[in-house]
Amino acid sequence: KKNNYKYLSIGKQGSLQIIEHKFVKEKQVVKFKFKNKIYKFKTSLIGKVQIKNLLMALLAATKVVSIRNIVRILSDIKPLQGRFEKIGNINNCAKVFLDYAHTPDALKSCINSLKLQFKMSPTSIVFGCGGDRDKPKRALMGKIASDLCDKVYLTDDNPRNESPSKIRRNIKKGVKKVKIEELPNRK
Repeated sequence: KKNNYKYLSIGKQGSLQIIEHKFVKEKQVVKFKFKNKIYKFKTSLIGKVQIKNLLMALLAATKVVSIRNIVRILSDIKPLQGRFEKIGNINNCAKVFLDYAHTPDALKSCINSLKLQFKMSPTSIVFGCGGDRDKPKRALMGKIASDLCDKVYLTDDNPRNESPSKIRRNIKKGVKKVKIEELPNRK
């Protein structure tokens, strides 16, 4: 503002306001207002955070493309590999999602987003932490997985030059023992 830059934002007082957001099966339906016009789209992207990402990209693109053309293609946008990516279903009708969350905040956001969208219960997670880095986050990530999931499958995730069992021990410091199954070989 100080330099008189023009900016666009999302929010109650922003350039774009989300009027309605709902989950319909495996889709998200969004209605929003931009420049006093109402637009609606449906997306198969998973997680409410993806809606914010889409709308921020939409705002940036309106500088060079008409909003009508942008909204028309939003439903065609696919997730990036490894980012809230649905990779299948299990025989018990459970849905399986992949996300390369590697920080405590990212892990918490992923689990909460999936639970919000799918009202999943019970929720299970397969995860591990990489070696040779970020050692203090391991117990915290174990705690997050334990607090938010009904079952934790603890496995190895690229231990590099560090002992895989030591990494798993660090993670388990934050995990409630009754909820954990240790599977060193992720495959």
